[in-house]
Amino acid sequence: MDCATLSSKGQIVLMKGIRDKMGLKAGDRFIEKVENNQIVLKPVKPLAEMFGSLKNEGDFKGKTTDEIVAEIKKGWD
Repeated sequence: MDCATLSSKGQIVLMKGIRDKMGLKAGDRFIEKVENNQIVLKPVKPLAEMFGSLKNEGDFKGKTTDEIVAEIKKGWD
C-alpha cells in the first residue's frame, strides 16, 4: 500500500493509479468530509455535466460554483 504525505502547505498528491482510475485531472474539485475518523474526498462534477440532473436546478440559477458546492456539501452532511 502506498502512502501519501501532507506538505507544509496542506497539500496531498493522489497517486497516478488512483487519478487514472477515477479520471481525475489537474484543477478538479472535491468535497471534503471527515467520516468515522477518515478523510473522504468526493469529486465534484463540472456544472455542465450536471445540467438537468438536479431536481431543483432553478435554485442554483445565478449562483457561483462555490455557492453551489457549499449547498451540495450541506446536503451531504
